[in-house]
Amino acid sequence: MTLMCDEAQARRVVRRRHRVDRRRSPAAIVAAVAALVMVGGCVGATNVSERRASARGSTSTPTSTPMTARAGCAARLSAAERLGQLMMVLVSDPRVVAADIAAGRVGGFAIVGTPSADLADAITEARRGAWLPPFASGDEEGGSVQRLRELLGKLPSARSLASSSTPEEAARLHGDYATRLRGLGFTMNLGPVFDVGSGSGLGDRTFGTDVDTVVRYALPVAQAVRAAGLIPVAKHWPGIGRGTADPHTARSDVGSIDRLRSSDLVAFDRAIEGDVPAVMVSHVVVDGLTDGLPASISAPAITGELRGRQHFDGLVITDSLGMDAVLEGRTEPEAALAALRAGADVVLISGPAQVAPTLARLTAALDAGELGATDVERSVARVLALKGIAGACPPRPA
Repeated sequence: MTLMCDEAQARRVVRRRHRVDRRRSPAAIVAAVAALVMVGGCVGATNVSERRASARGSTSTPTSTPMTARAGCAARLSAAERLGQLMMVLVSDPRVVAADIAAGRVGGFAIVGTPSADLADAITEARRGAWLPPFASGDEEGGSVQRLRELLGKLPSARSLASSSTPEEAARLHGDYATRLRGLGFTMNLGPVFDVGSGSGLGDRTFGTDVDTVVRYALPVAQAVRAAGLIPVAKHWPGIGRGTADPHTARSDVGSIDRLRSSDLVAFDRAIEGDVPAVMVSHVVVDGLTDGLPASISAPAITGELRGRQHFDGLVITDSLGMDAVLEGRTEPEAALAALRAGADVVLISGPAQVAPTLARLTAALDAGELGATDVERSVARVLALKGIAGACPPRPA
């Protein structure tokens, strides 16, 4: 499956200042978004709804791997290259991991901090020489979490949009912004936020305090982002809106699993039913599910609840492994190993300095049988499918 978007057109769009075109009806916008999503938009992703339909009759964990990647490129990678595809790193300038990307030690990056004005050139340079294309992700929610406002203009917060705009208008804003992100070279965005409530330090980052409001806004936004050519990532599963603390700085408890299943997890059910291709798993602790561990490193959470009960067979990405909530009693490389063993596909590394020790720990675990080779191959298959690599690997650079 190949990427279908016209990047030249996207680069032309990014030069124009963002503005909502109120002459188009909201109904027309939503219809256009829905039509594009139905044909796959511009994202080279597998159709998770077809796989999920066959799984609805069972609560067992889906075990099928996208055959396109498993029979093709994934099987041709070295062990180190497979593990590299399962690592994304947070950077402000992606050029600092260009060598890691070219060598297959990193499978993607996400932009944080204050990026430079030549970000488009930096992304191009980071991707140059890569055999397998990296995920190039933004972390652009709007409001207080918007790193690129100086480059792309202001995007309102989720709560502001929910109070002043219709879901159709919010989708149009985010779709336009996603087009401009693609014009800079991005392929993914860590959003939208599907959390219910304002706990865990979220504030106005959520669309609302009830499931219906969150779904009415977050799902059209995710679909608009996908239709614009980016991979949306629904976050922060299983829901941190009721958290007792900010996971960046402390352990955060969100109550019982029964409570989540009647509220927060319903929003993610709707995201999954709406074919959102990727989900970010947070570091919150869930009573009755995670045995006191953060959800990001809990097999009952990822493999049992998300993969099993909710039948999600898309890409699972952890939140940053540099957060205190997941580093309590463990190093970042150990957290990465625990996350992959729990069922995550991609671990989000906190910075370039953590790439080498994390890759070394994962390599040792794979050699020792602590990390299953079949599980790694399955995760690589999901990564490659979303990158549009459906069969044989692309030619290696000379």
